[in-house]
Amino acid sequence: MDGMTEILTEAFLPGLGAGYALAVPVGALAVLLVSVTARTSFRVGASAAPGVATAPPATAASA
Repeated sequence: MDGMTEILTEAFLPGLGAGYALAVPVGALAVLLVSVTARTSFRVGASAAPGVATAPPATAASA
């Protein structure tokens, strides 16, 4: 492996994964989204994500 590939695989990718893991807010909707994704597929989970993102503002606006 060349130097750049080694840096990418040893430091950047694990750091990127840890950053995403820490940035994900754990709430009821996040748990529901992860559950749906685990039971079906990534495509279904990715399609449900915009709905989960817009649900709280939509319900707050209707109250």
